[in-house]
Amino acid sequence: PLRDARIELDYLRDLTLWIGQMKVPFSRQRVTSSGNLEMVDRALANEEMQLDRDLGVQVLSKDLFGLNQLAYSLGVFMGEGRNVFEPTDFGMLWVARAEWLPLGRFDDYSEGDLTRSSRPGLSLGLAYAFHDNAIGDRSVHGSRPADGGTTDYHHVTADLLFKHRGMSANLAFHYRDGTRTPGDAVDDAGTPVPVALPRNGVGMLAQWSYMLPWLDLQIAARYAMVRNTDPATSS
Repeated sequence: PLRDARIELDYLRDLTLWIGQMKVPFSRQRVTSSGNLEMVDRALANEEMQLDRDLGVQVLSKDLFGLNQLAYSLGVFMGEGRNVFEPTDFGMLWVARAEWLPLGRFDDYSEGDLTRSSRPGLSLGLAYAFHDNAIGDRSVHGSRPADGGTTDYHHVTADLLFKHRGMSANLAFHYRDGTRTPGDAVDDAGTPVPVALPRNGVGMLAQWSYMLPWLDLQIAARYAMVRNTDPATSS
């Protein structure tokens, strides 16, 4: 399957333009390349709450104003998920992400500190996304609800990455809240299919690693969870 195919216009440092299919700039761990992850897979919270790839347009800067402390991304996507090139409706996915690196720029999209950096690095991220008429029960991915309707989803995430002298700490919080628009699907008897509940919830990731002194060996631990915010109103 096609994963990433985009045109990048990077003449302007503070207003770089990406057009094509790409990772949605929302979850830090999802945007981080699989080759730079701490473990062999991404956390449970990320799998449930991430926004994966989509086709769209993004403006961004990895060094806003040349301060070595700020980064941002603003994007609008089709909201259909990857490898879907014909929209089913006019529902779009709108995303905004901001990052602050108070100690200066560093390799903040590689989870472990394999080089035992002598200078500490800290990155704080905050992102919001609104998905209008999401087809999947997890926004741009997942299964379509049995009733055939759509969901308006609000997504929020906040994350932190810290590195220093072989130690790395990664924290993330996710929140998702949706409102269903019922579909018109019926069963074999012609009875309307009950309206599915939105997949609302919260998620958390806490990950830590350390490169042992004088030895090319790293130890790492991770805890992640997802919770339904209200079983009476969400699935």
